[in-house]
Formats: sequence, structure tokens, C-alpha cells
Amino acid sequence: MPLSTLLKDLMATIQGANFCLTDDVVEQIIGIHDLMTSEGLGELSGEHALCNAKKGAEHDPIEYYRIVDSKGNDTAKRLREKPSLDCWLKGADDTLLVAHWLTHLLGLRHRSVHLFLGSSRSAEITYLQLRSFGLHGHGGKLDIPVGGHVSECEDITITLSRELKEELGLSLQRHLRGGSCKYIGDYEYLEIDKGGKYREIELRSVFSGTLLSSGEQAIRMRKGEVGGIMLIFKNELQRLLHAYPTLVAGGLSGSARFLFQNLGSELHETVL
Repeated sequence: MPLSTLLKDLMATIQGANFCLTDDVVEQIIGIHDLMTSEGLGELSGEHALCNAKKGAEHDPIEYYRIVDSKGNDTAKRLREKPSLDCWLKGADDTLLVAHWLTHLLGLRHRSVHLFLGSSRSAEITYLQLRSFGLHGHGGKLDIPVGGHVSECEDITITLSRELKEELGLSLQRHLRGGSCKYIGDYEYLEIDKGGKYREIELRSVFSGTLLSSGEQAIRMRKGEVGGIMLIFKNELQRLLHAYPTLVAGGLSGSARFLFQNLGSELHETVL
């Protein structure tokens, strides 16, 4: 059976499983992996999206994700078998992890975190990130200040601390008021590109925190990922989202509603 047909059948199975890992999904992934290995399809260039995605992944460190249901439960725990396939699947204790490239090609639900950062100057002000223009996804668009995928089996608090350090050079404990951030909501996000070669199915957990003055002075943007940082009044951000949606990345457009939940009750005094 042609690879394209097998891949189409696999994606239909995943959609029927609500973007989760099931025994049928894993069995079909193994079948495609074995076909590519036995017939050398992994060495082909430009023949198929699956081949190209795998070849691209082999040149970068492989990141693996837990696949979860809509409530954040690890769906791999129910599997009969948890095989390890180089660059594809990785068995880890009582779960099964899926490689980043395969997760996004097939559309398997995984977890991510978003962190809004307020300013010490006023409760009405928030930070935004300008994504680097060199990024493949949403390059040059406005986004949440900090965000990223939950890697392997790490705790969400570890993900938050890691992403804050990687993107802005800050410590959650030393640079945020109270040394912590507050959970403000979860939601599911789905994005499929027009070519069908990239599927983002995320369960996003949204947090907020306020930078200390020392934290604002300590910001060090990660070159190549963060193009810039800006301050904006929250009510102006609402207008921006409504009037210019094409300037905004999916992370910000999806998570901003949680930021506005208590907007009416916040302070109206601004010190600049």
C-alpha cells in the first residue's frame, strides 16, 4: 500500500481517537516506520511530507512530548505496549513519548504553557513578545511574553521556569513578584496549515505573573527566537486583537481572554 495512503489512514484513526494515542494509532505508526525502514523511504528527498519531516528532525536534537486527552491525562498509560522507535517513539517508564516532528505532522494533542508578564509600573500594563522574523511559524507577529511545550514528563512549573530563562533570561523565583505565577486557565488550540503538513493540537495552560523592577531591568532576549519586547496597556491590547488580528500569533489570540478576565477590577493608576 502506498505510503500516502497509510499516512491518510493513520490521520483518520488519530482524528477518530480525538487526537490521542491508542493501540491502533501506535500499531499504524509502527507499520509506517517499518515500511520506510525496509524500503529505504527515509532516504528519499521531496517524495513525501513524512520523509521530509523525519529528515529535518535528524539534524536537530529530538524533543519528545507526552500525548494527552482534552483533560490533560496521559493517554499512553492505557497502551498494551510502549515500543521505542529511533527518532519516532520513546518508551519511558509507564508512558510513551512521541517525537516533536511526528507530533506536529500527525496532529497528536500535547501540552504547552503560556505565561503573561505584568509590569511593576501598573496593573493595567502587560508585556508582549515580537517573534523573531526568522521563525518558521508566525515570524514577526506579536505573541505572549513567554511560552513553550511541556517536554517529556516534566512538571509544568519546570516548563515555565525553563521557558522564562530561555526566552528572556529571567528567573521565576528571583524576578517575579512573590517568586511565582498564578494559573488562570486551560483551553484547547487547533491549527492546521493549508498544505496539511503541520498540525498543532495543544492543551494550553495559561499563567500570569508580575515582574519586579529588577526583573524588568534584567530582561535578556534570546536572539533568533525573540525579536523584541514591548509594553502595552491591556485595553489597547484588546483593541489591537479586534482591529488587527493578522498581526497577532495564535498563542496570543487564544490566551488573551484569560488576561482580560479581571481587567475591570484592576487598578487605574499608572506610574511611568
